[in-house]
Amino acid sequence: MDEFEKVKDLVLRHLKDNPNARNYDKALYFSIMKETYYNHIAVNPTDEQKYNFNDLLWQLLEKTPNFETIRRIRQKIQSDYVYIPTDPAIKKKRRIREDNFTDYFGKGE
Repeated sequence: MDEFEKVKDLVLRHLKDNPNARNYDKALYFSIMKETYYNHIAVNPTDEQKYNFNDLLWQLLEKTPNFETIRRIRQKIQSDYVYIPTDPAIKKKRRIREDNFTDYFGKGE
């Protein structure tokens, strides 16, 4: 399974299990980082991992899929009307944001 398929499965599972992750990419990313922490780092934590936040955060960032990859895959999944946002205001905010980007950057060719 390639990298994107693995991330897609991960994102789908978190969107399914965490409705708040459907509304906010930060919540989605946090949920994935938390899972990564418990699966890869906190299995047998050392004292340094327990107390050195900077090292711990860096290890977590190294193990967690790229934020932009997660965001793009979430966007693709939701564009197919799967695990759409649970908060109707979020869809409206995203549409406004998309329009703002289009106004600023222009339409893609």
